[in-house]
Amino acid sequence: MQTKYRIIEGVIISFAVIITLIAVVAVALGMRSVRRGYANMRVDARSTDETAADESTDISQRNIFFAGIEDTSIRKGMRIALENLEQNGDFLMKYSIFDTTTDTLVFETDLIPSGEHVDWDPSVSFSEGKHTVAFVEEPFWEKDGEFVPLTSGRNIVNIEVLPD
Repeated sequence: MQTKYRIIEGVIISFAVIITLIAVVAVALGMRSVRRGYANMRVDARSTDETAADESTDISQRNIFFAGIEDTSIRKGMRIALENLEQNGDFLMKYSIFDTTTDTLVFETDLIPSGEHVDWDPSVSFSEGKHTVAFVEEPFWEKDGEFVPLTSGRNIVNIEVLPD
């Protein structure tokens, strides 16, 4: 299981490096997101307040690290940690979780500081049984008081909610 996780993690990190380079070029050229609502985002209160901030404003040589989430079976009341890995420094992470059958948003976090996590209980969103879920991770960088989205990663997994 660890080998499978390492392979998935390697693929996600490689993808993240490529996307990060594209995002860095966009930021360097002064492009800004026109999507609404990001200026009003806040740090998720479900995570702790501590952040390992990197005060550097040059992100051209930095990588974004995504947490790997894989197929799992989980009992009611158990939680999945939605993490922003410590290696992300001052990048903040937002999770959006969708039921792929109905393309419905079932859970969303605010911005999570690096090294922190928010717990999600799938049994609150889903009944017992197997469900296909899309985890969308979106890293942000705060620049001049605005939260700039850098890229996103999407991971499709199967979650089975088991009885008590």
